[in-house]
Amino acid sequence: MKDSDYFSYLYEIARLLNKEFSLRSALCKSLEQMVEILDLDTGWVWLTEADNKSVYLAASYNLPPALSKHPERLSGGCFCINQYLSDDIDQPLNISEIACTRLKNINSGTEGLKFHATIPIIINDQKVGLINLLSKETRELSERELMVLNTISELVGTAVQRTRLQQSYPTKKMNPTPP
Repeated sequence: MKDSDYFSYLYEIARLLNKEFSLRSALCKSLEQMVEILDLDTGWVWLTEADNKSVYLAASYNLPPALSKHPERLSGGCFCINQYLSDDIDQPLNISEIACTRLKNINSGTEGLKFHATIPIIINDQKVGLINLLSKETRELSERELMVLNTISELVGTAVQRTRLQQSYPTKKMNPTPP
């Protein structure tokens, strides 16, 4: 990946995150860009609950039938979530198909997904969420690709925190003043 590509990818994702009014829409569009940038197949984003002891599925892109037709398979804990919540994942990393608890016991409908990368979203030492990106090919992302994903996770984390902060402020009704 050339430096010019790196910066154009970051710019595009930052633009998407800042343009969208809905956090879910921003996450879905950014996720799609991440999958396309790295020539992967699918992905999803987990965000932490307020207690930082659990996560919820906030966005997904191009899920295989085994997951899209059975959304319950994307609930509950898994290897990545458990590692993240117990502070054992703090940098993007490659996960083999053997370690992925979401996929290893599914016999059909995975469209051959094997490899995935896990990218923690951490801003100012605060857990924000986790991104999983998957591929049909068994491969590891390069250090450069993982670095790009780490930077993207910081952009995503900032957008999530900004949205959460905005939602925490009470909205005031504007009463028009009589003429």
